Amino acid sequence: MSLSGLKSISWVRTGDIKTNPFSIEVEESLLMSDIYWTCDPFDQLTSNQLYSILQLRTEIFVMEQNCVYQDMDDLDQNAYHVKGTQDKDLICYGRLLAPGVKYTEPAIGRVICAADKRRDGLGSELMKNAIRYCEELWPG
Repeated sequence: MSLSGLKSISWVRTGDIKTNPFSIEVEESLLMSDIYWTCDPFDQLTSNQLYSILQLRTEIFVMEQNCVYQDMDDLDQNAYHVKGTQDKDLICYGRLLAPGVKYTEPAIGRVICAADKRRDGLGSELMKNAIRYCEELWPG
């Protein structure tokens, strides 16, 4: 399955997230700076974006969680990549797989938040956005 020619999806969460249907309530500390959400197919990621994704995944899965498995599993190329950035830094990430790639339904995986951004509801916001992107990409 090739994702070439597919469009990216993006939006910005600003200070008043109660009016944004994609977000949830979070503590004031997280509202100091906007979070920019994007969802891109692999072929639309820049080399810097891909590097940041792999760097954060390695930091969390390999260094912090000591997971011994092959992270790069040949599914990234056929996935959408949900990225939450704040002040141009990648702070959270999730990978979306289309129905039929791994399971019969869409799959959300490789879900991570930077260690210094945890405990503020960001993981819930990431999952809510990942589900919303799945619904937009693969209705039904």
